[in-house]
Order: sequence, then C-alpha cells, then structure tokens
Amino acid sequence: MTEPTKPSYRIFLSYRREDETDFVLLVYSWFVWRYGRDNVFIDFESTPSGAQFDNVIREEVKNCDALVAIIGPKWKDIMRKRAFDDEKDYVQLEIGLALEEKKQVVPVQIKGADWPLPNDVPQKCRGMLGYQKAVLQSGEGFMDSMQRLLDSLDRTLTAQMQRRQEANTLDAASPASGLALGYYINFLRPVLRSLTELNPSQPDQYLSSIEVAKREAPEKIVFAFGQAAGAREHLQLSVIIPPRIELVRGSALAAVRRDLKQASIRTSGSMRPYLLDARQVGQDFQLVDFPTTITALESWLQRRMKEKSLRLDSEEAQQLEHDELDNFEHMLKWWAQPDLLAPEFKDRLQITAFNPEAIATNWLAPVWKVDSKSSAGP
Repeated sequence: MTEPTKPSYRIFLSYRREDETDFVLLVYSWFVWRYGRDNVFIDFESTPSGAQFDNVIREEVKNCDALVAIIGPKWKDIMRKRAFDDEKDYVQLEIGLALEEKKQVVPVQIKGADWPLPNDVPQKCRGMLGYQKAVLQSGEGFMDSMQRLLDSLDRTLTAQMQRRQEANTLDAASPASGLALGYYINFLRPVLRSLTELNPSQPDQYLSSIEVAKREAPEKIVFAFGQAAGAREHLQLSVIIPPRIELVRGSALAAVRRDLKQASIRTSGSMRPYLLDARQVGQDFQLVDFPTTITALESWLQRRMKEKSLRLDSEEAQQLEHDELDNFEHMLKWWAQPDLLAPEFKDRLQITAFNPEAIATNWLAPVWKVDSKSSAGP
C-alpha cells in the first residue's frame, strides 16, 4: 500500500474482545495506515501500563473526532445481556460518552453481524443507531469496502469540523448558545424522554401519562393519550421560535394560548408534571412549546444596541434580534442532534422558526399578525 498523506483526525476504535479480535486487528492496521498510529486509539495498543482504564477511556473519547463501533456476530447478544451493567461494560461507556460529547459515531458491521434493534442496546447508546452504518466484507471484498469506509469517514469528518467550528464561533460571540443548551438540558430532553420511555417491567406500556385539558378553571380533561406502546405513534412536539422575542411573553403569549389547550405529562419519578401547549389537529392533539427562555436575550440585545447607538425600531436593531433568534435555533438543533438520532425520538421533535407561509406554523399568523416579509427579517 502506498503511504498516503495522513489526515489529522483522531479515531477511537470500540470493539468487544470476545468478538472477532483478529478481524478487528486487521481493521486497526488500516486505520493506522490512514491516520497514523498516534491518532488511532485501541485499548490493548494505546493504553499506558499502570493507567486507570476508566480515566483513559474518558480522556480518549473526549479528544477523538470519531468513534468507530465495530459490531461483530456476538456484539448484539453481549450488549443485550449487559444493558443494565453500566459500570462493568466499557463498550457502553465508550459509545455513551461519544454521543454525549457529540462525536461522530460510525457503526461498522463485520463478519455478517446482525444490526441491533433499539431494545438490544441501553437508552444512552441508542443514538448510535441513527448514524449511517458501514459493512466490511470478508475475503476478496474487504479491501474495497475498507477503502470506501475510510473515504466516507474523511468526508464526514471534514463536514463535521466545519459545523463544529461554526458552533464554537456562535458560542463565543452570543448568549444564544448557552440559553439553547439550558432549555434543551433542563426542559426539552426530559420532556422527550418522558414521552417515549417504556416501563421496564411492562415493555408494552409507557411510564408517563399525558392529559390535555382546557385552561379555564375548573380544568376539564378533553383528551388523554393512551399508555400502550403503540398509542403515541403519531405524537409530535413542535418547538416554535417566534420572529420577535416580545411575542413569547406577557399578553402576547396569552393571546396565542387562548386557542390552545394545556397538556400535562406526569411520570412516577417527577414531583411536578411537565406543562406544554396542545393544539388540536383533526381528531388528535400535537404538543407545542414556545421557548420563553429567549426573553433572556433582551438585556444582551439592549446593551448591544446601546453600544452601537441603535434605535429600538431601526432596521439594524431588528436585524440584530433576528440574527440572535437564528443563532438560538441553530444551537438548539446542534445540542439536540445526538438524542434525535435515537430511534424512539425519530420524527418526534420539530424545531422550527415561525413562517406564516409554512403549514407547520401558519396557524399562528392571525394572532401574531406577522406577514412573510417581516418574519424573514429586514
């Protein structure tokens, strides 16, 4: 093989020692050829003598650009058996950390291994099932399939590095990133999990109950989502970002909610229910949330306007607000991406900026009284 110009990406190889180790060594040698020995981590080769393995794993995953999860014929059965044994199963630790750190995850099937289903892996690792998988052939087809894997990984990592750089730039220049993260961690992710989490002792039943009620006192329940596993197949949550911050506070938000019901999501482990808006669509209800956390942007915007000597009603001031709302949407999607790859969350969540011409949000146009020109920014 001709020595290539080696990219500088750092690769973490995750595998099970009980599962086709000889084939894994062959795959490892190709990654070393492509990226250099110092840029490819595999446990037996890259762990210093006397080091604490847990600490090494955490540090290496944190510093890698991609985790390649090699799935052999025994991988699925072993994962299923160890699904609730987090402390002793390093494969779960590696994949879970990679997803948490928003690393690129590349599942690679070898030796005819079966592709795992959601119930075969613990929840913290299910996000890997949403990534595009690769299949390495044995025998004569190996070299071609290995070359395709490496070329595809290079293209993916190049695009990912560009997105990460953009996200880091926004994070440094704007409070929108921190607000998006807080909203996602403290509200949106727990809500999504409460919508989809099944009862371990009754896997055909959801843990939470969801009731929709009228807002006026006394509250009257008008609809309840079933707790059977198939009862929420079409349940969706829309997070709608307004064209102006003022539209999600005070009387402006109350005006929107006059035509909406209130949904309560109750779980046995929560002291208080999660409260969202609910909009009737045909015979069903869809959940809606307006992220009021964006109102915290107002003080930052006012300081910026003062620094630039901008009038509140000027086009420049409106553009500044519009840009910050765009940043919030962009970063919220960035933070949510790992969870949304999990099969149980797929197609459940829609994060969208208001557009009076889009079917998903045009129902808000009459009450917000925003036309397509003003909603698109100056």
